[in-house]
Amino acid sequence: MEFLERWEKILNQCVEDSRKILTNLRKNVDNNYSFEGFLREKINSYFPFDNLKYCFQTNVEERFIPLRLRKVIFQIIQESVTNVRKHSQANTLKIKIGQYQNMLYLIIKDDGKGFDPNQLSLETKKGRSSYGILGIKERAALNGGEARITSSPGKGTTIKVGLPFHGRKKSFRNQ
Repeated sequence: MEFLERWEKILNQCVEDSRKILTNLRKNVDNNYSFEGFLREKINSYFPFDNLKYCFQTNVEERFIPLRLRKVIFQIIQESVTNVRKHSQANTLKIKIGQYQNMLYLIIKDDGKGFDPNQLSLETKKGRSSYGILGIKERAALNGGEARITSSPGKGTTIKVGLPFHGRKKSFRNQ
């Protein structure tokens, strides 16, 4: 009975987490509200940071950011911050959004415990994938961009995402 009760709690939590994810995916970014204001509000409301201090910077001319990219940016930030809170044991988190020519850049960096990306690759091959990291990469790719995640044990994690404003893919590797 104890075993079944424990699994019932786990399943109920999974259902609740799934509902939250679906609700957040359905939310629209309001065109009448500044994108920066929207992100700050959502970061504060969805992620009560407890002891985690964060810095959010943007220098993007938001009038040029299509609605589809606003949603993608929010979803990537949401997934990244969730990963930081669940796994990193970070004290600080930096989120920066910028633009260069026809590309929008998103950099999310924490000072947490980091991880070995090679170990993550092995777990992915064994079917124990990190859905958060996979989701970030897939969202970027589906929008003509790319995501790179760098980390090492004891040195935190950095996520860099490049997204084209108009659907054209351009690498940010040399920038």
